[in-house]
Amino acid sequence: MGGMPKRLTTKTAIGRSGNESGEVLGQRALNRALLERQMLLRRWTVPAAGAIERLVGMQAQTPGNPYVGLWTRLNGFRHDQLAEMIVDRSAVRLSLMRATIHLVTAADCLTLRPLVQPVLDRGLSASRHFGRGIAGIDVEELVAMGRVLVEERPRTNAELGRLLGEQWPDRDAESLAYAVHFLLPLVQVPPRGIWGASAKATWTTTDVWLGRPLAASPSPDELVMRYLAAFVPDAPRPDPGTPAPPRFLPDFDNVLLGHADRSRIMTDEFRKRIGIGKPTLLVDGFVRATWTIRRQGRVATLLIAPFEPLPEPDRAAAAEEGERLLAFVEEGAESRDVRFIGVEA
Repeated sequence: MGGMPKRLTTKTAIGRSGNESGEVLGQRALNRALLERQMLLRRWTVPAAGAIERLVGMQAQTPGNPYVGLWTRLNGFRHDQLAEMIVDRSAVRLSLMRATIHLVTAADCLTLRPLVQPVLDRGLSASRHFGRGIAGIDVEELVAMGRVLVEERPRTNAELGRLLGEQWPDRDAESLAYAVHFLLPLVQVPPRGIWGASAKATWTTTDVWLGRPLAASPSPDELVMRYLAAFVPDAPRPDPGTPAPPRFLPDFDNVLLGHADRSRIMTDEFRKRIGIGKPTLLVDGFVRATWTIRRQGRVATLLIAPFEPLPEPDRAAAAEEGERLLAFVEEGAESRDVRFIGVEA
């Protein structure tokens, strides 16, 4: 959540319990608490659905991201565990927090979408292109027609825009489609989001896909408390010295986007260098490198680019974890290799 304080005292964190020692949580203590909340301090043995709900959804605009995000957090996670959830409709991908695509369980979809709808409404209004493209249109009529079209069968945005353009030929078709996308609760349907599958994003309504209506009056307080779970009175607060194994994160991972103060996991210098859209490597709990996988024929290579030289024990641990990542992501490769580039070359 945005606006998290840079320094959190136990008085702030546990004042409800009556214990107001005034102890200040330093950067490493905040880091370890964040890693524990985000299931990155250790691998958990819980079902994928439980992990997705604990994280209050996972960034999923890149279809493969949740698979890597769950692999790095769960013991023995397999691709089919998530793929089956998407196929059987117990998990869905749709626009939610920050108006970006998230993977959530069906239950969370029905409660979270109405809570974030005002954000999506504002996002559409604030969009110079899409907002201008529907100015003066009867929005209720547009949404009603959009609903009919996507409930008739799942549609791509391009197809939806073309069909809506037949009714409003003087309007930008893309704006028409995106307006429906923002204003209606739409989910992406498989095979989009299935590991190893390739398909265009096609959409239908949550009503049709899940066979249930959105929650009538979901609680925003419950959502906020779920996000802040690491800082309430009975939440775990790991010792700052707790070891933090290397963890490979996909681009746009929750831990880098879910709060405003990211100094508890990366420096401002590193943040400026990577932005928010690159896969990252945590070493001792903090962002220390970016990574990418290069596939050439049957050979897969993991390229790790540290921002500064890594101590040999950290380098060795990262390489070992990288080999496991390659085995998960590139299980069909005949040969796999882990290489350090840049300052570590």
